Amino acid sequence: MLKLFSLFLLPLLLFAKTTFTQETIKLYLTEENPYFYATIAQKNVSKENERVYRAAFDTQLNMKYDTKQYPTTQGEYKQIDITKSIGNGMEFSMAYRDAQDIQEYNNIKTGKDGELQASVNIPVLSLINNTSQNELNYKVAKLKTKELTQESKKNLLFLYYISSKIYFELLLYKDILITEEELLNKAKHNHDFIAQEVLSGKLAQIALIDVKSQLINRKQRLLSAQVRYQNLKNDFLKYLNITEKEFDALYTLPSITIQTTANISYKNAKSIALNNRPEFQQLKYKLEKTNLKSNYNSIGQYPKLNLKLHSVYDLE
Repeated sequence: MLKLFSLFLLPLLLFAKTTFTQETIKLYLTEENPYFYATIAQKNVSKENERVYRAAFDTQLNMKYDTKQYPTTQGEYKQIDITKSIGNGMEFSMAYRDAQDIQEYNNIKTGKDGELQASVNIPVLSLINNTSQNELNYKVAKLKTKELTQESKKNLLFLYYISSKIYFELLLYKDILITEEELLNKAKHNHDFIAQEVLSGKLAQIALIDVKSQLINRKQRLLSAQVRYQNLKNDFLKYLNITEKEFDALYTLPSITIQTTANISYKNAKSIALNNRPEFQQLKYKLEKTNLKSNYNSIGQYPKLNLKLHSVYDLE
């Protein structure tokens, strides 16, 4: 008997609807939602831009090969080098070069086993200030990403606010719609009652005209509430990125309730906002960017001075 009851109850549980609350909105603010994705698009672009500037510090491998053959002469040139830059502007390089016979564009000729090269480029002012243009670009790009991350948070908060605002308007008009339907039903009952009274001669014909006018007014109010409710629902589902059919299959809307808000002092509200609002975090990152650029620009008042050390060792 219990097994039979469970089999009967299972389909009801599978198709049971849940109440859609304000917290449920967050389940739909994901990257699959185009409105949500739009809030983080700039941040994602900035991250890629940051990777571009970080590439300036990647180890670079370069290879070159050239061969020329003429009726009486020939030449062959091979080179492979590894270059690495660091944050203070110094650049290190190691290379192997093998140049045989006559080269068309230079007079380089190494021993038969080639030669090794090592060099270091030192921008003196950048070294003293422990910074460089590449370092500045990368740090500014990182701060820009942090700034736009806060911008994304601000946009996401606004998206949640708009969705919540429409949600509560939808609950309000759901209850208004129910109320208008009840008022229309009462107007219909009143019309039927007055019609009987007029038919029996207890009331004059003009009483029926008044009640018909009231009935028309109730129908118009109900139609207006239906249109408003449907428009709000369409807007709400648009932000959720879900169809009305899917929504109706999964959820029911609760009745609107009056919520009491906790009293909070201006001082506490200000403290919470300063610690949490993305706008204030953005200002901090903008100030850091300005200071970085200002410090680097102060180097620009001096002439550039680069020192390069280079050594060559021929294996022969």
